[in-house]
Amino acid sequence: MSVHPYHKGRIVTVFILLLALLMASFRIVPAQQTAHAGTVPPLLVTELMAYPNDPNEAYEYIEIYNNSSTAMDLVTTNVYLFWDNTQPFSSSKIAALGTIEPYPGSSNAIIGAYKSKVIWLKKKSLSGTAAGSLNGFNTLYGTSLTSDDLVMLQVSGNGLPNGLRRDIALVPAGTDPAVGRIVGATFVGGTDFIRGESVDYYYPIDGSSIMQRKTPDSYHRQPFPGTVDQTQVPLTIPPSGDPPILELVSRKSFDYFWNTANTDPNSPGYGLVPKGITGNNVNTSSTAGVGFGLAALAIGAERGWVSRTDAETRAIGTLNTLLNNVDHEHGFLYHFVNTSTGKRNSEAEASSVDTVRAVSGAIVAGQYFGGTVKQLAQQLYDRVDWQWMRDPVTNQFYKGYRPDTGYGTRWTNSGEQLALYVLAAGSSTHPVSGDMFYGFNRNEGSYGTGPSYIYSWFGSMHTYLYSHAWVDFRNKVDLQGVNWYDNSQKAVQTNRQYSIDMASQYSTYGTNAWGLLAGKGPNGYEGKNGAPPSGSSNTAQQTTGTLPPAGAAAAIVFAPQQSIDAMNHYYNDLPELWGPYGFYDGVNLAVSPAWYADDYSVINVGGPLLMIENYRSGFVWRWFTNNASVQAGMKSIGLSGIQPPADVLNPSVSWGSGSATVSWSEPAETMARSDYTFVNIYRQDGTKAVGPIPQGVTTVTITGLTSGSSYTFKVVRVKNGVESGGVQIAEGQPF
Repeated sequence: MSVHPYHKGRIVTVFILLLALLMASFRIVPAQQTAHAGTVPPLLVTELMAYPNDPNEAYEYIEIYNNSSTAMDLVTTNVYLFWDNTQPFSSSKIAALGTIEPYPGSSNAIIGAYKSKVIWLKKKSLSGTAAGSLNGFNTLYGTSLTSDDLVMLQVSGNGLPNGLRRDIALVPAGTDPAVGRIVGATFVGGTDFIRGESVDYYYPIDGSSIMQRKTPDSYHRQPFPGTVDQTQVPLTIPPSGDPPILELVSRKSFDYFWNTANTDPNSPGYGLVPKGITGNNVNTSSTAGVGFGLAALAIGAERGWVSRTDAETRAIGTLNTLLNNVDHEHGFLYHFVNTSTGKRNSEAEASSVDTVRAVSGAIVAGQYFGGTVKQLAQQLYDRVDWQWMRDPVTNQFYKGYRPDTGYGTRWTNSGEQLALYVLAAGSSTHPVSGDMFYGFNRNEGSYGTGPSYIYSWFGSMHTYLYSHAWVDFRNKVDLQGVNWYDNSQKAVQTNRQYSIDMASQYSTYGTNAWGLLAGKGPNGYEGKNGAPPSGSSNTAQQTTGTLPPAGAAAAIVFAPQQSIDAMNHYYNDLPELWGPYGFYDGVNLAVSPAWYADDYSVINVGGPLLMIENYRSGFVWRWFTNNASVQAGMKSIGLSGIQPPADVLNPSVSWGSGSATVSWSEPAETMARSDYTFVNIYRQDGTKAVGPIPQGVTTVTITGLTSGSSYTFKVVRVKNGVESGGVQIAEGQPF
């Protein structure tokens, strides 16, 4: 067996990975910390209150976050104030505010790993007076902080200015504050905040030690001392012991999207990703692949594979291309377009499922990056006229449309289109009824003595996998009692068993070689590659001995160990299958000579990348489900939880002038690393008053209420897209 040239470099690759891990163990910021962990400061300023709404301004604070895997003792850390308006952090105009010390009643000033702490600036002039008590602090901000949640900075004079531009810095003892700061932050009174408002900060993405302010997310904030939004700090993935193959496959897959995309800023096709890297594939872009690529940008930024700024810039350019240059029909993108121009390729159809993947990737990128990316992603979503692709006679979606021949076939059976119904039903501009989710045939069958489940026509693995890259179907059933996560898990195990059973006829297959889905083969594209049950008599699938490695790789959330074993087998035993961007698109050992693909299929690169990331951190599920329209779509099609999460505890409300401040406590509940939670608050008519409220925030103010009118709110906790039963708050009236 010849050795593929990329296989020769594997020892070096593995050595570099191991060396990187070894070096990371000697750094303050751990290897598992993502999003430029090596350059983000170990301490972050996440919130600043310089103008508290109390008569003595006794409750100024600086909220900080330990962005390292090691607890830190803050004693002897100094806080400095700079006031040079022309040169930020200039030593020419500087004053020491004080040195951090334990809060009375606490034995230390230690901040735990990945934990927040509140630095309370206590004015010496108020010492011995009633002003400035811990109870007063909690009352003002609606918190329940204890002495262990706080550290103290005893300050002379008036504390933080509230009407000028100033800089603050945390500096170790004995260090020049102008050059040796741990972290710094800027604030401008009257512009960033007014009385009673705070400033939120976000971790620096440029390698500096200066916290970032984002428009509008940083300014005029309701104070939340002691709580940090997950978007303010790098994503921390707990040490997992993940096999090295997962990082390797993920990084190589990301590199495909990063390196092969059109990056010519003057090209109408900027950001478009080619369907492959050889021949005419380079000139053809799959719009579904662009969607996977948009999600890949968010993953790459979070894991620190590229800078967040560069990824965000690429996302903005790509979305502008999709909105302005790529051909479409009523918002439905053509399946294939020219990589340089965005124009429709030959006979390509305006595709419903490929549009779903493009929009889904845009949603993930938009929710993650926020700002302009979020606005453009919403425009792309809002433009799609889902009703236009619906057959009103059958209440089914068409698969596509061509200007010369009209609509094509319909989605009559279960398949790769499940996410279509979520986006279409949740649309804020052109929604369809959620009952369309029940308009396709739900054919049930089994293979051998295996379980019965709803199967797709050709039994191809991708039809059971790629909707799950976006929609988190875990622990949910629809109105007919179908658990689609469980359904795909049964399909994965069946596909694997079929591959094992066919090993005697096709030497490609085996215990660690399974996952039959559409992809390249010795004689071209094999779109019917699959396993029974299939068709009307279990004969629709095609079995040729060809195996795309993406099948087992993308099935990792359904069969983790079996998927990992398969990837290790492909990597260690089939070196010709490994290329510059990970596994090529297929292998067939049953033909002579053995056949190996020399190209990629962008869908089969993106699918494993997203599914592996969901297995490792729940990242794509979290950001996709964070979108309000996605939540509405899941609700409209009738997805509900099998085991709803625990409700919030002790919700209460205090009424203000045209407002209501709702507070609650979070329940003690075991969380897996891929779990995500947030809170929604609903009005009495079932409409959402506010949400999603991120985990850790337990107080929120609802404004715009009518004074004298009665209101009732329900606080609902959401875990992995499943809502709790909710806790209703007693009726009351704002004044």
